[in-house]
Amino acid sequence: MERLKIPVVAPQNKELPNYAMPTAANALVQEFRGYDLATVDLAHNKMEALHILEAHKEAIYAQRKAQNSTKMKRRPQKQVTSNHNAEDKGKTDGNGLPNKNVNCFVKKINIKKIDYESIANLKNKMSGSKVEAASIPNERDEPSKNLEAVNLSKLSSSDNGPRKNVLLVQQSIDDVFIQYLQLCKEKMSLSESFDGNKHEDWQKQWFHWLIQHEQEGKTAIIIQLFEHLTKASVEDGLLVKAAFSHPKQMWRLMSVLSKGVETFKIDSCTLRCWLAFGDSIFLKMREQRSNSKSSPKNVATGTDGSSYDMLHEFGLQCFADIIRSHYKKRVLVMKWWSHLLTMELVRYLHQLSGDVELFTMLICVLLTNQKADQEQIQEDVIECCLYYAINGLSTACVNVRTASVAILAHLTLLPQFQKKEAMDCICNGNNDDCLVTEGIYSIIEMLWSSQTHSTCANVNKVGIHCLSEVLEHHPKIWQCYANKLLQHEKLRNQVISNSFKNELVDFVSVGVQYPFDGEEEILGIKCKGWIIWYCILEDLKKNELGNLLKSHMILLQKTVDKPEKIQSKDFNQWSSVFMKLTNYFFVELCDPNSCQIAVEIMSRFFFTSNVKENFISLMEWNENTNIVPPLFGVLQLLFPNGDLSCQQHFHRFICDLLHDPFWEQYTKTILNNFYQKSPIAFAQTILANLMTFILK
Repeated sequence: MERLKIPVVAPQNKELPNYAMPTAANALVQEFRGYDLATVDLAHNKMEALHILEAHKEAIYAQRKAQNSTKMKRRPQKQVTSNHNAEDKGKTDGNGLPNKNVNCFVKKINIKKIDYESIANLKNKMSGSKVEAASIPNERDEPSKNLEAVNLSKLSSSDNGPRKNVLLVQQSIDDVFIQYLQLCKEKMSLSESFDGNKHEDWQKQWFHWLIQHEQEGKTAIIIQLFEHLTKASVEDGLLVKAAFSHPKQMWRLMSVLSKGVETFKIDSCTLRCWLAFGDSIFLKMREQRSNSKSSPKNVATGTDGSSYDMLHEFGLQCFADIIRSHYKKRVLVMKWWSHLLTMELVRYLHQLSGDVELFTMLICVLLTNQKADQEQIQEDVIECCLYYAINGLSTACVNVRTASVAILAHLTLLPQFQKKEAMDCICNGNNDDCLVTEGIYSIIEMLWSSQTHSTCANVNKVGIHCLSEVLEHHPKIWQCYANKLLQHEKLRNQVISNSFKNELVDFVSVGVQYPFDGEEEILGIKCKGWIIWYCILEDLKKNELGNLLKSHMILLQKTVDKPEKIQSKDFNQWSSVFMKLTNYFFVELCDPNSCQIAVEIMSRFFFTSNVKENFISLMEWNENTNIVPPLFGVLQLLFPNGDLSCQQHFHRFICDLLHDPFWEQYTKTILNNFYQKSPIAFAQTILANLMTFILK
C-alpha cells in the first residue's frame, strides 16, 4: 500500500454545549434591543434562535471532523530472499498481471462504520424545524399587543423522541420598567416620557422626575403612580420572572431597588412609596418560591428551588453599601429581606457583613420583622440564630449583647422553638445555673448603670417582656425571674413599671428605629402579675420571713393589675394568691414605710366587682363562732397608739369601704364592735368622724 487515507468520523454530539442557549439568547436580545417589545413576535424570535443553534451545531461537527482526520503513512517494504523470488516468479493476480504485492506484509485495519441512520435522523429534525418555522406566519408587519408567550409546544417536541426544554427569551428588567411606566403614563395622562436616548437613561429621568415632584409638593401624583406601578407588578409578575431568567437581570432589578433607597431622603414620601413597592416585589418572590417547592421547574421562567441562590448571591451585593454604611436605612432594607428568611440568606449575610457585630444586628432586624402570616422559620435558621444569641451575651460589644437579647426574646416566642428542646437553654433544671438568664439580667444592670446607653436599654426591656411571656409557661424559671426582679432595683423601677402598667414599649431595633410611615413598629408584652406574686410567696416561705421587705412591696405594687384590666381567666389566680398574702398586708398596714402601698394594693382587690366576693371572710363578723375578722385587729393595733400616717391611710381605706354598697354593712359592723369595746380610742382619734355612719 503506497498511500492509504482512512476517514475517521468523530462521535456525534447529540447535546448542545452549556453556552449554546445563552449565546443564542444574547444574540437575539442584542438584535431586537432597538425594537418596541410590543411589536416583537416571540414565535419568530424562537425560530431564529433555533436556526442559530443548528448553524452552531453544524460548525462544531465540521470542526471536529477536520481535526480528527488522520493519514496512514506508507509502511517500509522488507527485502525478500532469492528462494522466495524463485517460487513466486510466475505468479500473477486475478487479472493475469504479475503480482507485485506478494512480498508485502498486509496489516488489517478496522475502519469505524459511519452511523448513517443517526445522520439521517439529525437531518430530518433540522428539516422538520425549518418546515415548522415556515408554517408559522411572520407577524412583524402586524405587531401583536399580547405580551404573553405563545404556545410553542411543537417546537419543544419531536417525532423522533423527547428533547430538552428550551427557555423562552425573557424581557429585560429595563424593558419591563419602561413598559410599566408607559402604562402609568397613559392611565395618569402624564406628559413626561421615561424612554431616554439610551436604554438605561429611563432610571435617571424617572428618579429626577420623582425628586422634582417631591420638592414641588406633588406627593399625590407620586403616590398614584406607585399605586399603578405596584398593582401592575403584582398582577403579571413580569419583574420577578425577568429577574429569575438570568443573573444579569437579577442584579439589574436589585440595583434599581438599592439605588432608589440610596437616592431618596429618609423622611420623604417618595421613599415610603418606594419601600412599599419593593415590599410587593419581595412578597411576589416569596409567593413564587412557595409555588416552586410544590411544582416542577417552570419552562417559561426557568425558576426552581436553586434559582434563589442567584437571588441571595447577586441581590445582596447591590445592598452592600447600604447594609454597611447607612445604618438608618439598613433596617428598612432588611424588612424586604425578612420575607425570604432562609439559611442561604443567613449564610450570605454572614459573608457580606464580615463582622460579628453587624451580622448579629442584621439577624435581629430580620427576626423582629417576621409577620404572623409568613412561613415558619427553618430549623437550621433557629439553631444558627440561637448560637449567635447565646455567644453574643458574653461579648464585650454593647450592640452585640443588646441584639442577642432581642434575638433570644423573639426566638422564645416561636411555636416551633418551644416544641423543641431548645428551651432547655432558657429553663434549666437548676435555676441558679441558668446561664442565659443570668447573662441577660447582668447585661441590663450594667446598661442601666451607665447613662450613655439608654437606647440600648429599651432593647433589653423588650427582651425581658418577651421572655416573661414565655416564662409563664415554664415554672422552672419563675422563681429565678422573680429573684432577679427583687435584686435589681433599677430593673424593678424601669422595666416592670412600664410592663405592668399596660404601657407599650417602643421597640428600638439595635438602637435604631425610624417611623417612616408614621406608625412605629411597637412590641409590648406584659407578664401576668400573679405569677410574680406566687414567686414572692415562695421566697417568703423559703427564707422564713415574717413580713414583707421593701423590695417585695414595690414589686407587688408594680405587678398588680388595675381592676378593669384583670381578665376573667385570671380571677381565680389573683384571688388565691391575694388571700395567701393578706396576713402580710395587714402587718404592713401598721408600718409607716409601707402602709400606703399596702392600702393601694388592698383597694385594688376590695373594689373589683368580679373578685370582691372572695374576700368576705376578711370582713365578716360571725357572732355564733365569735371569730374576729382581721380588719378588726388592725383597728386595735393602729388606734390610738399607732403611727399617725398609718392611721390616716387606713382611715381613708375605711371611708372607701363605707361608700361601697357591697362593703358598707360589713364595715359598720366592725366599727360598731370596735366602738363598744374601745369607746375612748374611738372618740379620741380620727375615727370619731365616722360616728355618723354607725348611727345610720
